[in-house]
Amino acid sequence: MRHRVQHPGSRPAIVRAMVAGVSIAVLALACQPGGATTHADSSASAAASSSATSPAPASAAHAAVAGAAPSSTSSAANDGVATDTTKTCPLAPLTDAVTHASSIATQAKTDHLLVTDQEYGGWKMFHVYCYRCHGFDAIGGTFAPDLRHSVSAQGSVTPAVFVSTVLYGRLDKGMPSWRVLLDCDNVTDIWAYLEARSNGRLAAGRPHTAGNRS
Repeated sequence: MRHRVQHPGSRPAIVRAMVAGVSIAVLALACQPGGATTHADSSASAAASSSATSPAPASAAHAAVAGAAPSSTSSAANDGVATDTTKTCPLAPLTDAVTHASSIATQAKTDHLLVTDQEYGGWKMFHVYCYRCHGFDAIGGTFAPDLRHSVSAQGSVTPAVFVSTVLYGRLDKGMPSWRVLLDCDNVTDIWAYLEARSNGRLAAGRPHTAGNRS
């Protein structure tokens, strides 16, 4: 039996048009910039991940602590570093910590491990989260400075700097962000503890409150 071979030129016009249309569509897809859509999606995903996990620059956090209107959203600006500074803590409790400590001033002159409830809470938080880098009793360690000096009048850590550094970290210095694990009461308690260590009223060791001398 003889097989009839149809020459391409003899195809019906409608078939040739369909084939041409498919070929043009395939060619158009192939000529798009190398995976532009996929790249954009992956970039957006990476930016969102970076925005959710990276701490804000200290300067941005300082602005929020100082009373500047905080941003309500996170962004991937500034090389993917989050600029969300909506979480901050009031400074008044920190600056009042020394005043609160005056309630035990008389007894503390002879009992150098006596602390307020606030300072005792700070000692506990410090030795859960901070001592690995800043050393037992805040005396400094291999990776981080002596905080007794840092929070003193000779140091550079003011209440505003302390709040922003604890909440948002300083990754360039190896300081992580603690805003997920520590609330404002915790931050204030740690500051009160460090103040007591800095001014020399509280000795190294396990402190106690007036009602708990164990």
